[in-house]
Amino acid sequence: MTRARARLVCEEALFKAALALELPAYLRLGNGEELSGGREKPSIVSDALEAVIGAIYQDGGLEAARSVVVGTILKLLEAAQGDAGDKDCKTSLQELVQRDHMGTLRYELVSQAGPEHHKVFTMRVLLSNREIGSGTGSTKQSAGQEAARRALALLSKEADGE
Repeated sequence: MTRARARLVCEEALFKAALALELPAYLRLGNGEELSGGREKPSIVSDALEAVIGAIYQDGGLEAARSVVVGTILKLLEAAQGDAGDKDCKTSLQELVQRDHMGTLRYELVSQAGPEHHKVFTMRVLLSNREIGSGTGSTKQSAGQEAARRALALLSKEADGE
């Protein structure tokens, strides 16, 4: 249940739901944010959707907010999930390592490059100080997820004897 809730309220799902509502077109951004592509930034757009839900609650109360969330936004969040299933590779990796008593996982930021409005992060995941995966992404979280996905693939190959 917790994992399902986390997938629904994650930044990526909120961002996709906000895009489906065409919310970025209605954002008022400062000049700098406008010039740096703020309408395409998942953090800004997903926060804006949360703010809209909060405004509906403030204006119309709990039932109005519940009606909008359940009637519209929840469907968009579920659609944004698509076939993501257990897309949270970090959780899957942690569960595998704990289940099989494989050691201790640690995520490490390797590098960050690019301008502030368009950073690229590289993370690696270590299993008892052995690197088992690395990944890049536009956020530390997405880079960590990519590193975990690659680590799962490596551990799967090793388990199959390849």
